[in-house]
Amino acid sequence: MNITFHLIFTKALRSLFHKEILAMMIVPFLGSALVVFAGLYFSWDFFMMIFHGGSAAVAQWLQMQTGSWASVVNSIFQWLGWLGPILLMILLFLISIPLILTINIIIVSVLVSTRLVRVIGEKDYPHLQWKGRGRFTKGLINSLGAGVLFILAWILTLPLWLIPGFSILAPLLLAAWMNRKVCLFDASTDMADDYEFEKIKSTLSGKGFLLGLVTSSLNYIPFFFLLTPIFTMVSYVHLVFMALDSERNDPTP
Repeated sequence: MNITFHLIFTKALRSLFHKEILAMMIVPFLGSALVVFAGLYFSWDFFMMIFHGGSAAVAQWLQMQTGSWASVVNSIFQWLGWLGPILLMILLFLISIPLILTINIIIVSVLVSTRLVRVIGEKDYPHLQWKGRGRFTKGLINSLGAGVLFILAWILTLPLWLIPGFSILAPLLLAAWMNRKVCLFDASTDMADDYEFEKIKSTLSGKGFLLGLVTSSLNYIPFFFLLTPIFTMVSYVHLVFMALDSERNDPTP
């Protein structure tokens, strides 16, 4: 069976209008955004203290290096002082994006995916036998581990965003990696047996990454980022279930 992106997205869009899946769309995003922005709001004074301390240390070091120009450097830093809160807000906003995406995908993975997979399986693939065994603990470790690596990679690549185009390319590649890492696991864990589970991870690795790349690009469409986590998960479920359907009907060694 030729599993095309057109087929995957057609099935995924149709699934989005299921009443249970509709209810799963907004809650994870709102929950993750609330957690992140509340955390940043209550820790604002802490971040300002670190920012001012770092700025003072940099200013002192520059004054030591510039000698007679020390008064000029000091004047420049005092003049730029009003920019501090604005620069800090921009930095925290950039950091908040991967945090929201990570918490969002973890919420979907841990709290929503099991029911979402079951709904799609029963509605669109009732002939497929459920051969999986849950793997909840492994799934939780997989999601949390991928989230931590995603956040670290996002922060470490922030300086590279100064390179033209990299501010778009880096988030896409990182999100595609995390989508494949988390969603392939969650989509197959309840339906696939151990052999099928391992085969899916290897045979769908390339297509899974491309699927994650396409769904991640939807975040750049205004307001569509509200739907992206659920739409991404639904798309992976259809990819995996169609692959399992093909495998079981025409198994290859």
